[in-house]
Parts: sequence; C-alpha cells; structure tokens
Amino acid sequence: MNDKNRVAVILLAALLLGLMVVVILAAWTADDQVIERLQDFTGYLEDHTDNQSKMIISLGALFVALVAVIVIIIELLPLPVSDIRLMENGKVKTVISGASVREQIVHDLMAMPEVKEAEAEVYGGKNGMEVVVDLFLSQDANILDTTDTARGVVQEVAQNRIGVPLLAPPVIKVHFEPGASAPSQVVTSDEGQEAE
Repeated sequence: MNDKNRVAVILLAALLLGLMVVVILAAWTADDQVIERLQDFTGYLEDHTDNQSKMIISLGALFVALVAVIVIIIELLPLPVSDIRLMENGKVKTVISGASVREQIVHDLMAMPEVKEAEAEVYGGKNGMEVVVDLFLSQDANILDTTDTARGVVQEVAQNRIGVPLLAPPVIKVHFEPGASAPSQVVTSDEGQEAE
C-alpha cells in the first residue's frame, strides 16, 4: 500500500474513532435541549434512556472505535523487514540491516524515469535474501523493459554492492499511477514485424 493510501486509511479511521467518542458522550450526557437538535439519532436516545440501552450504544461504539484503533496501528507499523544473517561454519558471521538494503533498492529504483513510486520488501534467509518490489509506473512505461531493468537494479544492489546473494529472482509487481489506464504493449517479433 503506498503512502497516500496509508494516510487516507489512517485519517478515515481517526475520523471514525472521533465520531464514536461523540456517540458515547451523547449517549451519556444528552439532555432535552441536545436531544431536540440531534434529530433521528436523538429520537432513538429519547426512547432508550435507561442504562441498558446506553450500555448497548456504548459497547457498539467502543467496538467500532477499537476496530479504528487497530486499523491505525496496523497502518503505522513499518513494512516487514528482516535482518540478513550471513553464516559461516554454523555461526553468524555478519548481520546486515534489511531496512538499509530496502532503502538502497528503493532509492535506485526511483532513479528509473518510468517509476513514479517504488516499495520493496526484503526477507532475510539463510545466507541470502529474497526481495519483493512494487513498482508504480507512468502510463507510457514499457512493462517488459521496466521490469527487466528493475530486476537488474535489485541484483546489482544485492549481489554487487552489498555482497548478499539472492535466494530467488526478485518478484516485481507492476502497478500504474492512479487514473491511468494500462497501456497496450507493442511487441516486435524476430522478423521485425509489429504485433499487438
């Protein structure tokens, strides 16, 4: 999930949380004048002024508020990253920060002109790592060329600069910028004729 979506989800959950606080306060403190102003909801409160009804309203609002808090916590958690442990003779020889590797991969991917946003997840394994990349591309990007270049970038960072072998080829997930339709790719055959 990109940063804009995460911010939107957090704001929506915070708004929902605030609304539930208002519902709880209204259920317990509503007097006659407030009830007249709140219309439909207050009509319900007017008919249910006993403690049992207030408790049901409060528990329902607390449940929704709890869900909102859980969503906020999940969205604020960092992306999954594990440290990379390089072993020698059954003992840990070197520990490399997975977050640092992820930042370097994202930095290098963002240098590609077709890439509007990039996210990477790095998973450390025994004597190596696996990488999953989300690329958000401009609508005029060539998918095949861009994914091949992105794989090369990940391999360059992992194997040549950091010196950590990849346990599997990097997984590249392609997305297009919001509002853009996926472009139709033109593939050139060996004979030089174009085919769609």
